Amino acid sequence: MEKKLLIVGNLAKDIIRGKQFFGGSAGVIAINATRLGIKSSILSVIGNDQFSKKYLDFLKATGVDITHVYQKVKKIPVCEIEYPFASSLKRVWHDQGALEAMSALKVDGEWINSFTLIHLVSCPPVLARKISEVITSDVCLSYEPGPRILHSSAYINVKILKKTKLLFANEEEIRAVLKVLSLSSVEEIFHLGVEAIVITRGKDGSTIYFKVKSSILPLDVRSVDVKAPVVKVIDPTGAGDAYRVGFFYGYLRGFCWKRCGNLGAKFAAEKLGQLGGIIKKRSLENFRMKLFSS
Repeated sequence: MEKKLLIVGNLAKDIIRGKQFFGGSAGVIAINATRLGIKSSILSVIGNDQFSKKYLDFLKATGVDITHVYQKVKKIPVCEIEYPFASSLKRVWHDQGALEAMSALKVDGEWINSFTLIHLVSCPPVLARKISEVITSDVCLSYEPGPRILHSSAYINVKILKKTKLLFANEEEIRAVLKVLSLSSVEEIFHLGVEAIVITRGKDGSTIYFKVKSSILPLDVRSVDVKAPVVKVIDPTGAGDAYRVGFFYGYLRGFCWKRCGNLGAKFAAEKLGQLGGIIKKRSLENFRMKLFSS
């Protein structure tokens, strides 16, 4: 059976250095994953404005399944990326009613359970809960609270974690998750049923925590150990999303945790060399063999 990926999250217009890009984690991940040969679908909302129509056309042309992308808002959400940046970018999010619209979406249990892996990325808490309630154990649920956990405790939910196999966060976000859950260590999250926790650490790589029988082991995937393409950092927007794509590529093929993290790091490094979150097709074709050769 063909393995399929569903991304549940936002579609958006990214404005970076005054230029407009197709953005939002759901769209960025789905497009990059599809170009790598992963059959990908999106569950989200979009606007009726011209940019939204162009985005939908681009998604169709790329091969992303958009049968569950609904035109429920007047205008697509906008994310303004402000420069210069130090350790991180400043983002200004204009929701345009997308949170409310996504929260009101109905969930088709049969369709949801047709996927191999479902990734919730900054997914509205109400919609995330609906999906977790219908998902079966045959589906791998991947949960990424995203930066919104820094402002709202609703973006991490114990009931959803009990259905979660993969949990993704950066260092700041995992500290927020632990605080909301009143836990003192990452290892304690595994008591809720999570199978693996991936913490990205920017230029320092990532740490993957996973179960081995009754033990929880940390695996450091350091950037210096990853033979990633050498690029000049142009824009870190979407680097985390790119990491997920590389990781999912390996995970869906049954690769070991280290190789999944290695692929994630390679894909993120490739993204850093250009503006916007969607890796250019020509760039992807040029580096594809190198990215997945190890």
